[in-house]
Amino acid sequence: MGIHWRWNKEASKRSPFESLLDKVVRELFPERYKRKPRRGGASRPVAQPRRQTFTLEAMEPRLLLSADISYSSLSVHDFTLKAVGNTLTLVDTATNASEGSKALGSGDNTVSIARSPTGDFIQDIIRIDVDMLSTLDGTIGAGHTLTISFDGGDQRFNGDTVTLENREAGSGYVGYNLAVTTNSHITSSASVNVTGDLTLESKDTAGNADAGAGLLANADTGITLSGATLTASHNLTLTSDSTVTVSPTDGDGSHTGDTSSISDASIVGFINSNLGNLTNETGVSLVTSFSHATIDIGGGSQLSATSGDIKILSSVDGSIETNTANASRAVTIAVTAGKADPNVTIHGLGTLLTAGGKIDATATTNFTKFDVAATSKGNSDTKLDGAVAVSVFNAGATLDVSDSAKLNATGATTLTASSTLPMTVKGDASTGGTAGAGVAVAVVLGDTTASVTGGAEIDGSAVTLASSSSRTITTTADASGQGSDSSIGDKNASETALSNNKAATSDGSINIAGAVAVTVDNGKTSASLVGSTINAGGGGVMILATPVDVVTTAADASFTNNTTSTGVGVAVAINIADERDNTAFVGGSSSITAGSLTVAVGALNNGVPDPGSLAQSSFNAIAVAGVSSKDNGVAGAFAINVIIGENEAYVDNAASVTLTGSPNVLIEADANIKEFAKAVPVDGGATGGKLGVGASVAVDYSEDTTAAYIGDNATLTGAKNLSLNATSAHGMTTFAQNGATASSGTGLTPVVAISAANNDAYTTIGIGTGLMVGGDLKASSTLTDTVSTTASGNTDANTGIGVSLALSIVNDDSTSTTKQWLTTGGVASFVSSAFSGSESTAKASVKGGQKKSENPGDGGDTTSADDKKNAQQGFAAGAAKNDGAKKSDSTKNASSPSATSGDGGVSVAGAIAINLENASSVASIPDGIHVTATNMVAAKSSNNSDGHAVADASASSGGTGVGVAVAVNRNEITNQGFIGNNTVITGGGLDVERP
Repeated sequence: MGIHWRWNKEASKRSPFESLLDKVVRELFPERYKRKPRRGGASRPVAQPRRQTFTLEAMEPRLLLSADISYSSLSVHDFTLKAVGNTLTLVDTATNASEGSKALGSGDNTVSIARSPTGDFIQDIIRIDVDMLSTLDGTIGAGHTLTISFDGGDQRFNGDTVTLENREAGSGYVGYNLAVTTNSHITSSASVNVTGDLTLESKDTAGNADAGAGLLANADTGITLSGATLTASHNLTLTSDSTVTVSPTDGDGSHTGDTSSISDASIVGFINSNLGNLTNETGVSLVTSFSHATIDIGGGSQLSATSGDIKILSSVDGSIETNTANASRAVTIAVTAGKADPNVTIHGLGTLLTAGGKIDATATTNFTKFDVAATSKGNSDTKLDGAVAVSVFNAGATLDVSDSAKLNATGATTLTASSTLPMTVKGDASTGGTAGAGVAVAVVLGDTTASVTGGAEIDGSAVTLASSSSRTITTTADASGQGSDSSIGDKNASETALSNNKAATSDGSINIAGAVAVTVDNGKTSASLVGSTINAGGGGVMILATPVDVVTTAADASFTNNTTSTGVGVAVAINIADERDNTAFVGGSSSITAGSLTVAVGALNNGVPDPGSLAQSSFNAIAVAGVSSKDNGVAGAFAINVIIGENEAYVDNAASVTLTGSPNVLIEADANIKEFAKAVPVDGGATGGKLGVGASVAVDYSEDTTAAYIGDNATLTGAKNLSLNATSAHGMTTFAQNGATASSGTGLTPVVAISAANNDAYTTIGIGTGLMVGGDLKASSTLTDTVSTTASGNTDANTGIGVSLALSIVNDDSTSTTKQWLTTGGVASFVSSAFSGSESTAKASVKGGQKKSENPGDGGDTTSADDKKNAQQGFAAGAAKNDGAKKSDSTKNASSPSATSGDGGVSVAGAIAINLENASSVASIPDGIHVTATNMVAAKSSNNSDGHAVADASASSGGTGVGVAVAVNRNEITNQGFIGNNTVITGGGLDVERP
């Protein structure tokens, strides 16, 4: 067993139990685990005395004292709970020796069983002999409830098991309500037949009383049924609930730890890639929480609620708060890592769930609070970070019905997966210390999926298959009064986060900063039916995915006011949402019987998809620069958003979907996304003598596809009316400003604002052998986009160098078309519309741009206005490509007219505004397609798009600056509604429009 002494950059392969054991042994034999001297290299500072990591807290004896039946065990025990007469007795399974008993009375009864805390690490089995429970029928009576409760203590390392068994080879008949509740796992392969309600609940809470006060705050609950037959004459309920509660007094830095207790390689990788080398940092406030809640129904299990409902709930919920209130070091570090993994799996040939009422199955993650905060505590060294807060959490949920399993409800069947996470991460170096950077990193991972696959069959009066994901992420970093400077030797967390997240401008990498805030938002939301059957009679079938993300990343160096020493008040805010994909689809060979079928990404309004009901997702990056004592060169404030995702509802390629009941079919994808990037100086600018303030750079990049379509070679038969709708709404605001007042020296370097929007919306019918629709076929695609880009300089100094540049590159496309022959009993309509507006505004500083340098060797500006534009355009495309963009070449290669005057190309300028608007709307029935419709055939397109560029150098007032303003604007607007060559249209009329 190796001993981990440092933040290891390799993924840990150790189990939590091994890491816990290391810590315990380390406390018992401290001399054995002293640090070994280095074998070479420069000497390190003397290590601070190592604080106790954590102690194992004994469970309070109240659990034991309050139990009806209790036992002590220091070895594995196997017990059986039997009913004899009116008494429940716990016996040793092997010897039949009694461990305790309780006599029951008439009416409701609860029997609690608990183990002594000395056996927390021992795995015990409690067998409930359901065959003998019928002997209690006369005592308890019909309509009343027997609750059997087992508390096995700490379940994190060797969890206990409660199992329902037919010990007497009977059928498990019980004449009253039966509830089994425990903090351990529940398993069964038995036959249980209850007159009334049957409830199985596995429920555990991790947090306050756990060892380490936040370390290993893991809850692991579950119910596993294999070959079981559970029958209730009324309701049947299965619950697996893992609750995490880490309060501010648990994760407050009193107990410290390291990443050796984290066994998830991907999470460790994210942590180490943002923390750098923290070998000497022992005062880490660490909270780890890896929690699972699993309900697994398989092996031919049969569950029945004869006249009631079947309810299945798997959930991970609670709250986590991590802080550094009692951290031991001036440089504070708070780290929270973990995973929430609720899972409902219903699978296997012969597995059948039948309800006289409804079937509801849900897997859900739901945190009400998730806060991670580090506050500086006296650091005075600008070469060290002041406060570092890092959180990496996988928040997902999975519901899956597969492998020929069947669900049959008289009422509605609802299958859902959902995830809700409000995360706040703050690294605050502005209080308690005088120097160092504030660092905040938030990484949220995890997929939320609801699926029916592999020949499964779902029946009900209505069937809903839905997934939803809601994330609110706020990441804030505040700099100290003196800011930060380059470290000596090993990189600080701030430098590592900048390097690994590729913080850079067109002038080079950003190596140091006083405030660094990074957010990574990743994971898919999906609902799907693949190769399976749904039978809703005349009711509705809904396959729905609903995503909402509200992300704010703010780096604030306005607290930095040091103009005399080495402090740097650079602020960097980075937002990355990569592969935040949302899908709803039908695939494989699937059959659906329904009155209506809806496949949608979006939100409902009274049960109907409505783009206006979809909450807006927003991504905000804000950087505020402080005062610096030297020229930063590359950047003073840097804010970037890179948002990449898909919102798609569809019938998958090569799918064969058979519809019965002539349902109306709606396939709809909606997106509602807003981006905001802002890079500014504190209070409009810095004031000082010889003052160097870096550039303000703000970048927004979006790449979204919103689509509703039928894939290539897919067949869809039996639809009455078919509607394909794609509605995509986008807004982007990018703002960069800088300014400085200096009595001498240089006051300002460039101001750059860049917006790049690459958004597509389309409705298409892919290639195939022909699609027949009984009624109307309507395909509609709508794309709305508003882009505003502003770069504003505001300098009063002897020399105003650099330039204000605003660059907008917009590539928006809306398309509605078909690639195969169509036959409809109503209309056949293809409609596309685009509403795209963009504006670039550049305002020069007081001194304008730098004069033209004729000699490249004198360090002056030799680049032309076109050179500056090309450099920034390439920088934006490269930054997006680094973060996974697929369409960055559209940004990089976008062409524009050259900045020229009557005397030739513009060599220098104080303000440059460039706006490249490329908006396309196309509605078509292309070449060689045959469309036969009873009513109107239409291909209609509209495009109301425009772009503007405004450059203002009027503020320039001579001196050594240049006050030239350059505005370049290019609009390429495509608006096409057409019928292709050799296309045959047979119908009640033809409407082809292009207003």
